[in-house]
Amino acid sequence: PRESSARSPRDRTSPRVTRAGLHYGELQVPLAAPAVLEVMVVGARDVWIAPHAGIRRVDTLAEGRFAVLVERLLRHTGRRADISSPVAEARLADGARLAVVVPPVAVDGGALCVRKFSPAALPLSACCDADTQDLLVRLVEERRNIVVSGATSAGKTSLLMALARRGDERERIVTVEDTCELDLGLPHVLRLQARTANLEGSGAGDLAALVRTAMRLRPDRLV
Repeated sequence: PRESSARSPRDRTSPRVTRAGLHYGELQVPLAAPAVLEVMVVGARDVWIAPHAGIRRVDTLAEGRFAVLVERLLRHTGRRADISSPVAEARLADGARLAVVVPPVAVDGGALCVRKFSPAALPLSACCDADTQDLLVRLVEERRNIVVSGATSAGKTSLLMALARRGDERERIVTVEDTCELDLGLPHVLRLQARTANLEGSGAGDLAALVRTAMRLRPDRLV
C-alpha cells in the first residue's frame, strides 16, 4: 500500500518521548547544542539555556518531570536532594557539573543548573597576555602560593588547570574540591572530593577535613 505522508499521533510525540529516554531526558537536546554552555531549570518547570550571548527560555517541563530528572541525574553520584538535604552538587559521568536546590531552600520550586564539561584544556596563553603569563609561570616555578578568584564563568577552573600543568611532572599533586572538575593531565594526581552525610547522617567529609588529610598524603603541590 502507498505510504501516507501524514504523521501519526505517535510520530508527532516521538521527539519528546525520545528525549525522555536519554540520560538528560528533556535537557538532552539543548545540552547537545555546541553553543550552549549551561542548561537551567527554574521553578521545577521552565528550561533556560545559556549560550555565549546570554540566557533565554526554550522549554517547559511537564508536571512531575523535574523530580524524575533530579533523581536520574543524582542516581550514581552519591548525592541526594530532598527536604532533609535540599542542596546538592555533583560531577556527572560525562564531566558536567550539576547543582540542584529544592524546597524549602528553593522558595518557588526546585531548580537545577547543568554546566557542560569542556574536554579541551586551554593553554595559559589563552588566559592572559604574554607579560602576565611570564609572571605566573615564574610564580609556579618558585612554588609560590597562588589564589585564583573571580566571578561565575570567568575562567577560574581553566586558569587553574593551565597553571597546574606548568609544574614538574615528577611532582605529586593532591587536589581537594567540593565537586571534582580539575583535569590536570599530569601523571601523579590524587583527587579528593567533599561529600555530604548519608541518610543516616554519617559519612560526611567537608573541605577543611580533606585539606588536613591531604597534608598527610605527602603532596608536592596542593590544589
